[in-house]
Amino acid sequence: MNFLKKTLLFISFIFIPPLCFSQDYNPSKIAEVETIESTFRQEISYTFSTAPFVCGGKMVFQKPDKIRWEYLYPDTAKSGFLFEKDKFIYWKTNAKGEKAIADLSKRRFAKNIFFAISSFLNMDMPALETIYDIELLNNMMVFYSKQKAGRIERIEVYFKKDIPAVSQIIIFHKNGDKTTISFDDVKINEVLPENAFNI
Repeated sequence: MNFLKKTLLFISFIFIPPLCFSQDYNPSKIAEVETIESTFRQEISYTFSTAPFVCGGKMVFQKPDKIRWEYLYPDTAKSGFLFEKDKFIYWKTNAKGEKAIADLSKRRFAKNIFFAISSFLNMDMPALETIYDIELLNNMMVFYSKQKAGRIERIEVYFKKDIPAVSQIIIFHKNGDKTTISFDDVKINEVLPENAFNI
């Protein structure tokens, strides 16, 4: 479940509209982003191991509140989750291809993620600033956690230069661990498959 919570933390940062912080900010460009489809690669480096854990898969988003995140490799990590409004469904796929499905909508951490995603989608800066000290830099943002008892030191979010999308997120943990997720083959406003949000 810790791995799932880390992943959900990433999700809340993916939907920051990067053009909000560029010098040529144009609200209409952000408003035009209706769908995002992308592959991703996630790498977790632990202080106790020389070899990072690597996994990856596919992400799909559709306004206003549909998100599907699925791990496709390695086989031991095959799983995924679906957000839709206040619904949060998680599944794990076994070696036979069978899915064990759980509704986690009422879990406390899920509600926290709903709040985070909503805050970023609406760029609710007062809400975000209750959780983070935020630094705006060239083509990136840095979020410093205000929670002294938390496990996170800071989060770096990098943006693509050609399209309004996140290119990479890096989480630095206080114990020295580091989690990096990179996005490739990003498609904006293309027609999504009919089964894009099926489990």
